[in-house]
Amino acid sequence: MYAYSSVLKARSAYYVNSRPQERVGANTSVFSSSFSEGDTTIAAKIASSQVSDDALNQIPRRYIRMEDDFDVVHNVLYYIYTNSITLSTVTSEDPSAGMPRRCDAEDIYAVAHRLELENLQIKALRFLKSTCNVRNITARVLSEFAMLYEDVGKIYNDYFIQHWGKIRETTEFNRYFSVVEEKEDLKEIRRVYRRFRGLMGGIQLSE
Repeated sequence: MYAYSSVLKARSAYYVNSRPQERVGANTSVFSSSFSEGDTTIAAKIASSQVSDDALNQIPRRYIRMEDDFDVVHNVLYYIYTNSITLSTVTSEDPSAGMPRRCDAEDIYAVAHRLELENLQIKALRFLKSTCNVRNITARVLSEFAMLYEDVGKIYNDYFIQHWGKIRETTEFNRYFSVVEEKEDLKEIRRVYRRFRGLMGGIQLSE
């Protein structure tokens, strides 16, 4: 996936500060930015598909490698260029023509956070807050994602504490713990119950 470095630098401090051939995470190449965008002739030919694949591969580029899912980065890159994004709680299997495949808002937030896209982070946070409900909050609030990203965790914590009376009556709440225990991953079991005890402490303090 190709993108102009001038656009990326204008929208994200991450690309202003990143170094040539920087590698982040695994060895999966997600997209690269050509330093030839200053050449309007080359840019016009690329835009009109007049450059062959072989010629395109010979243009000097800076590669930034990331471990994120292609569809997630495609959504973020689309947002960088268009300032438009459609968020979802699941990954869409049938995207509209010319549009990126819809991806989970948590995945979008994670990439936006890394790339220092503040406005996209805010959009994702608002979406995640608006889609919290008593049935999905248990998996959300007890996830590693909620522990990793403080702003997201706070939104989930507040909702869980506020609606605890209804949450504990849902089948999703009880099923979550059963699934965790069935996996017999002692490290994960300890993490979940440690997190849950912390939430219970918050509920007692609020009562």
